[in-house]
Amino acid sequence: ASYLGVWINTWQYALMSDAEEAIRNILHGIIGQVAEEAKTTEEERKSLFRKIARIGGGVFSDLFKKYSGVDAVRIVKELSAGETAPDKSSVEDLKDELARLVENAIDNNKDKGKRGFLFFIDDLDRIDPPVAVQILELLKNIFDLENCIFVLAIDYGVVVKGLKPKFGAMTSENEREFRSFFDKIIQLPFSMPVANYSIDSFLMASLREIGFIDAKEEKDSKLCEAFTDYALLSVGTNPRSLKRLINYLSLIKLIIGKTKDKQDDAD
Repeated sequence: ASYLGVWINTWQYALMSDAEEAIRNILHGIIGQVAEEAKTTEEERKSLFRKIARIGGGVFSDLFKKYSGVDAVRIVKELSAGETAPDKSSVEDLKDELARLVENAIDNNKDKGKRGFLFFIDDLDRIDPPVAVQILELLKNIFDLENCIFVLAIDYGVVVKGLKPKFGAMTSENEREFRSFFDKIIQLPFSMPVANYSIDSFLMASLREIGFIDAKEEKDSKLCEAFTDYALLSVGTNPRSLKRLINYLSLIKLIIGKTKDKQDDAD
């Protein structure tokens, strides 16, 4: 409750985009939501777009218009005329602008008790690994700001493949370099204890939900133990795999319900 929430599904922003455009779209989505909370003027948005354009090459997506209400394509044309090289690096310039945006957004929401931003960056492991690595680097460089906390949901084993162009294939000799890269970006890693999940209640409630068992059977500890053993020996404890198993059972139950006859009942 003390933070303004920003949630970004990186995979959705990267769909139908090349690497450069995907990075730009994700950046636009994050900054656009901050600018919205800061209640920026059109002139301030122009300045912000100029700085993002210097990083991304100047091609804007419809996301700008969605978050700002400003025709981004027109602004790019206006800003590109007579543009001089910035005194600071593009990233540093944008970072200064973002620091002001964050401060303004917090001021605008002080009466609601807000004291910062909490960013949720999801599905980085569903996009091209080298792009995911570039996004992580960019977020670290741009959003290393006061009152900004990032929560990254990633599969390390997938995203780490994005470092192959940088360090080559991971071996026992260079594994430390791979780890060090992420240590510089992620201050507090936490691995979900998938292998230790207690799936009993979830499994039985799901089976009850699709009509596979009734209320009485749901409370049967021996039946619960048996179903749990079957699940552990087949799909394991991953929630997504368990949900897929439930979906299979639901489909089979529906097919049986549509095709059975009296002989089936007897059997």
